[in-house]
Amino acid sequence: MSRVSVPLALAALLLLTTPLAVAAADDPSSTQSSVSDVQGAATVVGLSENTSRVLALPGAQHSNFTTPDASVMASIRMDAAAATWTLSRNALARTFDAAETGAERQRVLENATENAASAVDRLLERERAARQAYLDGDTTAEQYATTLGELQSRADQLLSYIGPRNDPTPNSLLSFAARGSDLRATLFALQAELTPLVTEPSARAASAVRGGADSRFAVLVAPSGFALSTITDGIYQRTVYRTDMLDENGAREISSSALDGILDTLYPWAREGNGFVSSGRYQFGGYAYRARITHLDGTILSYLDASSGQPYHETRETALSVVATDPGWTNTSGNYTLAVNRSYPGGPLRVSVTHNGSAVSAPISIAGEQVGTTGVDDGVLWTLAPRGEFAVTTTVDGEELRVNATTT
Repeated sequence: MSRVSVPLALAALLLLTTPLAVAAADDPSSTQSSVSDVQGAATVVGLSENTSRVLALPGAQHSNFTTPDASVMASIRMDAAAATWTLSRNALARTFDAAETGAERQRVLENATENAASAVDRLLERERAARQAYLDGDTTAEQYATTLGELQSRADQLLSYIGPRNDPTPNSLLSFAARGSDLRATLFALQAELTPLVTEPSARAASAVRGGADSRFAVLVAPSGFALSTITDGIYQRTVYRTDMLDENGAREISSSALDGILDTLYPWAREGNGFVSSGRYQFGGYAYRARITHLDGTILSYLDASSGQPYHETRETALSVVATDPGWTNTSGNYTLAVNRSYPGGPLRVSVTHNGSAVSAPISIAGEQVGTTGVDDGVLWTLAPRGEFAVTTTVDGEELRVNATTT
């Protein structure tokens, strides 16, 4: 993804000189197949073939469960960002109104956009540095999740200065930028770059940083990105950001039919199968596309880089009361059965305990840590799945049950 506007003719020439384009000239069908294979590999079966695929985070090296730390200093920085960007919007309006010529007003907007772009870069670099520190073992999952919470708040305030696409904030940059202008396209690119930091899971982390209700998070990091997930009131929320899916070579247009084909490959059940309900999309000025897919189990927001045609960011909400899961592992002793369904690292993990088929309320531990109790009415606990191999245990009426499970 690049912020520099590339004329479509030049973009077409660049595409024709790539090995992929040469292959297309020799055998278009084989190239189309290979592109579809690469795009399809970006998402994987998470819980079942009978629900939506999920954006994978390959090469994950660290994972843990944590609750962000309530931080006075982080809260102060969050409040300072809110004040800074509110004052900046007011100052922008005064300076713009004071400009006497169109050229002067254009310079005002260009300078302000450069400042916003620098602020975007600083926040993204802060996330990269925090992620690397966690990968290196210099910080903890709690510290990294706390950083994500802080960055969510600061990025959200910066977005208010840039301006939401559909309803620009008064005195935001987008409210002044002319439709169809290069400046407006650059602002859309900034939105697309910043959006991975502004999600529902990270907003819950921000609330915890401010001392709000605690949420338990699964944190998964790789050199190329991160995943953050949580469960609240029967709703599973997950966000994934992958920098390796971004292409800095320039912007291009993806036709509506081509975009449909990409999304069908990425999310076959949610887009074409029995789960489809509706979908919509909008474009970040030719730099990225966002697809909103509503299906029977919830909602997916998938962000695709226009240069690579690959998903670089995904957020999802899944209703656990209706989502399908494949059977995984069971253990029965004394007519009690402990069952653990399949999941993926950081995914929703269904654990059930029954006695002769009837629901049982029982404490559940994963890797020696008690994570909750199965429900009285259904005997089910939804929790977050670890990465790799793990043990799920419970003790009921003196019966100890253990299941060894794994996620991939």
